[in-house]
Amino acid sequence: MIFLVNKEERNLSGIYKITQMSKNRVYIGQTKMKFIKRFWHHRWKLRNNQHDNAFLQGAWNKSIENYFVFEIVAIIDKNENMNEIEMNYIAEFNSFKEGFNLT
Repeated sequence: MIFLVNKEERNLSGIYKITQMSKNRVYIGQTKMKFIKRFWHHRWKLRNNQHDNAFLQGAWNKSIENYFVFEIVAIIDKNENMNEIEMNYIAEFNSFKEGFNLT
């Protein structure tokens, strides 16, 4: 998985997107931890076939690792309502019906 985040933003938190480039399917997520830490967490789980999202794991298992890209969608203050913001991005990217989001 490729980490497309500026050096200045890697230690911030907020909403991120994982895109399967070959099919243009996305997963939208939120994190209060640093983006870099969340990236490593996703990548470790996917590489070890232990990801909580079976659809994302299945796509990973059938694809090439570098066909996935992790990037920032929005930098959010930890005190803001990330759930609501994340839901808006899930709707915007249609990642529930056409992507990997399960809820």
